[in-house]
Amino acid sequence: MGSFQFSDLPDFSPHSDTTAAHGTPLPLTNQADNRNLITGRALWRDIASLLVWVTTTDQLIFHIGTWLAWGICLAFCVPFLLVTKGVSKGNSVSLLLSILLMAIAMKLAWCGESIQILAGVAVVICLTMSLSGYAPWLPEALTFVLGIVSGSCSRLWRTDYAALIVPKSVQTWLFGSQAILPLLFVVSFSALFVLANPNLVAQIQWVSAELSELLSAYMKSFNLGEVVFCILSGLLMLGLIYPAAHRKIIETRQQRIDDTRELAKLYGGYRNSLISLIVLFSIYLIFEYITLWKREFPVGFYYAGYAHQGAFWLTVALAWATLSISVIFQGKLLRDPRISTLKKLTWVWSLQNLLLAAAVFNRLRIYVEFNGLTPMRVVGLLGTTAVVGGFCVVVAKIRQQQGLVWLLHRQLWVLGTVVLVYIALPVQWIVSKYNVSRILGNHPAAAVQLIAHRTSAAGMVPMIDLVKSEQSEIRDGVRALLSIWSEDLTNQSGSSSGASVLTGPAWSSPLGHSSEWYSLTHGFSQTGRRSTWPSWANWQYSEILLQQNLRQYQSELAPFVGDHKLRDESIDRFYRYAYQWY
Repeated sequence: MGSFQFSDLPDFSPHSDTTAAHGTPLPLTNQADNRNLITGRALWRDIASLLVWVTTTDQLIFHIGTWLAWGICLAFCVPFLLVTKGVSKGNSVSLLLSILLMAIAMKLAWCGESIQILAGVAVVICLTMSLSGYAPWLPEALTFVLGIVSGSCSRLWRTDYAALIVPKSVQTWLFGSQAILPLLFVVSFSALFVLANPNLVAQIQWVSAELSELLSAYMKSFNLGEVVFCILSGLLMLGLIYPAAHRKIIETRQQRIDDTRELAKLYGGYRNSLISLIVLFSIYLIFEYITLWKREFPVGFYYAGYAHQGAFWLTVALAWATLSISVIFQGKLLRDPRISTLKKLTWVWSLQNLLLAAAVFNRLRIYVEFNGLTPMRVVGLLGTTAVVGGFCVVVAKIRQQQGLVWLLHRQLWVLGTVVLVYIALPVQWIVSKYNVSRILGNHPAAAVQLIAHRTSAAGMVPMIDLVKSEQSEIRDGVRALLSIWSEDLTNQSGSSSGASVLTGPAWSSPLGHSSEWYSLTHGFSQTGRRSTWPSWANWQYSEILLQQNLRQYQSELAPFVGDHKLRDESIDRFYRYAYQWY
C-alpha cells in the first residue's frame, strides 16, 4: 500500500499540541506551556472550523436528514478532515479510506439505506484514526471512540476563554505588522464610495433586509433539540480533530526457532492429521470435479441443495481448516526442530483448500446460471471470499511467525472490507442488470428472481429493457408491473406525506396468487416526506432514471394503466410462468 506501513506507525497521538515537528512526544511541561495552540491562531482556526462543521451538520442532518443529505455530509467529512488534520506523506491508507467514504456517499445519492449511514460513520472514525497516525484496526477503533470523547472534553477544558476577545498573538499581528491602519482606511473610504451611489446603497439595504429575514426565520425555527444537536456536533468535531492519546495493542511475533529446541508432544498427531487431510481432500476434490464440473445437469437436478446447503458446508470446511492451522502452529511446536516438515505439509493442504474454495465458487456459479442472481447469492460470493481471505491471512501468519494480535487485526479487516464493499456496491442494480441480461440472452429462468424478491428503484431501472422481450409472458408482465410503479410515482407527486402504496399489503391476484414481489424495499423518496424540505433534498439518481425511463415508455404502458383487470391478469401469467424455475 505504497510506502506507508502500519508497523512503522508511532504509538502516540500526533496532534500539534502533543507532538513535536518530527513526531517526538513533547515533554509534559512543554505541553502545558504551549499556549499558542489554545489561545492563538489555532484557537481561531478551530472556531472557524466549528462554525463550518456545526452549520453543515445542522442543516444537512437535523433539518433535512434524507439519504442525499447524509451522503453530502459524509462526502463533506473527507475534505474537512484532510484540511483540519492534514495528510501524512505516503499515507495510502487514508487515501483508500477517503475513496471508500466517497463511494458510500455516492451510494446514498444513488439509492440510500440506513446501513450505509452506519458504515459511513464507521469509516469516518477509521479515517480519523489514520490521519491521527494510528493504524485503523477494528478492535482499537472501538476504544478510539472513547478517545474522541476524551479529546473533545480536554480541548474545551484547556482553552483560555479570556483570550477569545483579542488574543495576544492577534494583537501582535494587527499592530506589530501595521495592518490595522490600512484596514481602517480601506473600510472608511469604501463606505464613502458606497454612500455616493444611491443604487449601491439601495442594493446593500435590500441584501441586509433579506439576510435579516433569513436570520429571523432561522432563529424562530431554532429549538432546544437543535441546540443540543449543535452542541453535540461541535463536541464531535473537536474530538475528531483532537482525539486523546491512543494506545494500540502491540503486535508481537511468535518465538522463533533458536538453539533452545524442544520436541512437541503433539507433533506426531499433527503430522499424521495433515497427511490424512491431504489424502481426504485429494479424494474429495476428484469427486467434486467429476460430479459438478463440465457436465450437463438433468431435469430436476437439485440445484438449491448443492448450492445453498452444499456451498454452505464447504465454506464451513474452509473456516474449520483456517482454525485448525491456527491451532496447530503455536506454543511449543514452534520450537520443534521438525516444524519444517509440518510447514511443507501445510503448504500442500493450503493449495487444496484454495481448490476447495474454487469448488464453492463453482457451485454458486452453477446456481446463478440456472435461475439468476439474488442479493443473498452476492452475500454468499462475498462471504466465501472473506473466508478465503482469512485463510490466506493465517498462512501468512505462519510464514512470518506473527502473533495472535497481528492475526486478529487482519482477520477483522478482511471481514470488515467485505461488508463495506457489499454496502458500497449498487447490489440491487447489479442483480437486476444480470438477470435482465440473462433473460434477453434466451435464459428465461432468471425471471423468477424478478418476482420472488422485493427490490428498490435501483433494481427497477434495468427491468425496463424487458419491454423488448420476445417472450409475451415476460414482456406483458413487466409492462403491467411498470404501470403500477408509474401510477405510484404519479400519485405521490406533490404529496407531503410521501406514503407509498407499494409499502402496503402484498399484491393479490384475482386468480388466487399473492406476492410481495413488486413492492419496494422502501417507498419512493423523490416526492419527500416533509413539505418544508428543499426540492433537492430527496434527490435519488436511481429514481430519476426510473422516472425518465417510465416517461419514455408511456405508450407501451398505456394499455395497463387504465385497465386494472388486464394488468392483474398479465402479472398473474408472468407469476405462473416464472415460478416454474423457483
